[in-house]
Amino acid sequence: MSKIDEAREILKSLGLPTAQHNEISAYTLLALCSVKPDDSWSNAFRTSLKVSKGIMAFCKNNYNKEYAPNTRETFRRQVLHQFVQARIADYNPDNPELPVNSPNAHYAITIEALEVIKNMEQNNGIKK
Repeated sequence: MSKIDEAREILKSLGLPTAQHNEISAYTLLALCSVKPDDSWSNAFRTSLKVSKGIMAFCKNNYNKEYAPNTRETFRRQVLHQFVQARIADYNPDNPELPVNSPNAHYAITIEALEVIKNMEQNNGIKK
């Protein structure tokens, strides 16, 4: 099973709606967990990322998946907002005082979601 398929399975297991079981959501989860193609989910770790120079760059550099610059809003509106609402991701965890329209806005996997994800593989929650 590919990392994208594994990420989709994780999103499904975490209870996200079907609309968030798509490719862009899977890539976002991989980026937020810093999981590269040959990495194990149990080695995932939390890092804060901006959308363009963080998440989208991760997709391009590690999965050869390049998104157009205008896709940044799609990541924000159709993935990251839902991740924050579902408590999968934190918004501006390193500086919660940033204004909503700040160019320094960033996201990170929540500590709780990270622990669940890291343990899923060990407990056979991720099919190989």
